[in-house]
Amino acid sequence: MHSFHLGPKESPWKRLPDNVFVVILAFCQIDDIASLALTCRLLHHRISKNEFMIAQTYLNLRRLDWAKQNEDTIDPSPGDDLTFISELFPPPPPQYAVGDGHDDAEYSLAYIADLERCWKTCIELSYHMADHAVRHHLETDSAARLLWLSSKTEREFVYSKGVESTQAKLLYFV
Repeated sequence: MHSFHLGPKESPWKRLPDNVFVVILAFCQIDDIASLALTCRLLHHRISKNEFMIAQTYLNLRRLDWAKQNEDTIDPSPGDDLTFISELFPPPPPQYAVGDGHDDAEYSLAYIADLERCWKTCIELSYHMADHAVRHHLETDSAARLLWLSSKTEREFVYSKGVESTQAKLLYFV
């Protein structure tokens, strides 16, 4: 029996075409892409080489996913996704750019990670603001005080619905 040995086996990551590699990584979370880049030199090099294409594909996939989720709603909140913030705060164009617009600005994975961190901070801040406003209202308003002094289950229900509603109204303006 003959065995064929063609030399060391080539890594599947190396054989994968760039366009397929980019789409696969675009379905990952940004933190996972960063972790993957730390696993070996080959992946670090491929991710670095295709960083802008991965970041743009990542945003495009999120934009398409958000549009599919909100196609049934009449008035979707524009702040429900990272894509909205990415359009509000595009990266600055390169120093050598001639155009006035952001057409030649390129998103990097680090820039998208910063945008995600900012969005999570906005969500947390809106929760704390809503929590404070609802708690203050329930403790100080005479009509609401009756709800606050009622049963624990009813109080928790009113409180959670109040915070949820207030936070949604705060995030809508973001």
